[in-house]
Amino acid sequence: MFGQAAPYGLRFDLGPTENTKDANGNSDATEANELLLSNDVFALGGDDAFGDGMIPDTDFRTSTSYLAKYPEIPVGPGQQRVIVQYYRSPWGNGNYAEPYTAVVDAPQLVATDPTGLNELRPNPMTFRVYVDNAQSLANISTGIALSQVRVKLTFPDGRLQLAAGEQETKTIPTVLPREMEFIGFTVETDGDSYGDLPYKVEITSTPGGSKTINGVVKVSSTPRLKVAIDANLVTVPWTVTDSSWETILGLQIPSDMQVFKWDAGQQGYVPSSAAERGFGQWIVSNGDFGTIPLQSNPVVPGDTSTGAPNIQLKAGWNIIGNPYPFAIKLGELVGVSGTSGTLLWDQLVATGLVNPAAVYYDNDQGDYIYVQGGDRELQPNRGYWVYVNTQSDMTISYPPVFARGLPGATRRQPDVWTQTDKQWRLQLAARSEKSQDTQNFVGVMKTVRDVRMNRSLEVPMSPIQNVQLSIEDVFEGRTARLAHAYSDKSGRKSWKVLVKNTEAGTVTLTWPNMTTVPKN
Repeated sequence: MFGQAAPYGLRFDLGPTENTKDANGNSDATEANELLLSNDVFALGGDDAFGDGMIPDTDFRTSTSYLAKYPEIPVGPGQQRVIVQYYRSPWGNGNYAEPYTAVVDAPQLVATDPTGLNELRPNPMTFRVYVDNAQSLANISTGIALSQVRVKLTFPDGRLQLAAGEQETKTIPTVLPREMEFIGFTVETDGDSYGDLPYKVEITSTPGGSKTINGVVKVSSTPRLKVAIDANLVTVPWTVTDSSWETILGLQIPSDMQVFKWDAGQQGYVPSSAAERGFGQWIVSNGDFGTIPLQSNPVVPGDTSTGAPNIQLKAGWNIIGNPYPFAIKLGELVGVSGTSGTLLWDQLVATGLVNPAAVYYDNDQGDYIYVQGGDRELQPNRGYWVYVNTQSDMTISYPPVFARGLPGATRRQPDVWTQTDKQWRLQLAARSEKSQDTQNFVGVMKTVRDVRMNRSLEVPMSPIQNVQLSIEDVFEGRTARLAHAYSDKSGRKSWKVLVKNTEAGTVTLTWPNMTTVPKN
């Protein structure tokens, strides 16, 4: 590859990957046990006759060569050894398992562009599906053609859609042996949807059978902000001429809305008149204004590929915000406090310097959502609560954005929770007539480290919330109120649950997933 901003070339797999496995999880790719990178002048063999050597400070960034080596196995007289290597598209999303190859060539990233449809580029975008008949149905001299190859393109959550007049199912009449054919689709997005937008391609061939390829297109947010009635925890990831909320949104304070920021020094809400990039704030709206195009000349920040300015967090609760219109990994945030040294997010969590979860507010649900684990993403436009467990301030550095296809860019899905007798959690929910607090859990983890990485303190109430549930437990040697409290010990365990209601009325407590908790 020549770089993520110019994704050409080929990807060489060093062994089985998900893209080369069949429906049973098997792959015919041969596992390499050594990789040698070199300038092409020095890439000379690697057997007993030509042993490997190291030449210090040799530049191999140009005229790069490599040697892949495979474990030795005995080969008897008249026998042969087959080594299968896969060279494949570094930007396509493919299934290379026999009996034929299928590759989806879709945009890696759709970026903001005020001249594009719905302020995005490319939009509309082209999806191409390639079918290559060069596997077990075709060899160097003979082969069987693929016929009536049906290709169906769908979008599971509807945030991408086919352009007007497009069909979701198309047919390639014939793919001859050792030949490759493709079919194309024109796809659009509305400018309001952003993040990882999923697609699904289903291919059926006679002969050859069926294949399914799932993927995502990473779509930038556009200079718009959704302002729903009641509370919205937001951030503005754009450079603007005038950052005042009234100018950006075209709404008035207090007739249309009130805006609050969190004063981390006082650990309380104070009124706000202007947005601050890198931080989140609460907009409490008197009406449902929908998605508002931002005013004041919003543009993509010029530091996207180098890193946004550092922010300072105080001890206790803080509200941060992704400073870019593209999602970034939580685990790529870097922090330093006092003598801690520079630590990545998961290291900050493991050493007890921050609460494991970053927490955002879902206006549709009227409740907090907890984001935990370094592989999880901080989305644009959202504010996130984070807790700093130090006596001194903490400096947080936002990473540069790495996304394939993003000009200037420099460089797993979250685990699914499974209830077992050694790892389980019970959900606790509190609801009043006006609000709710449902994302609270107690349970058991396998190890002390698992407990540390998954527990979470209870976040402050939103400006409109009137009920709060928390669990009293020990956090870093002191008694605290948690939203997620776990134990690594087997046997009987009890937790003290506290419910706070700021207004008179009925509060209902439930435990929605009780039936999934192991009975032993």
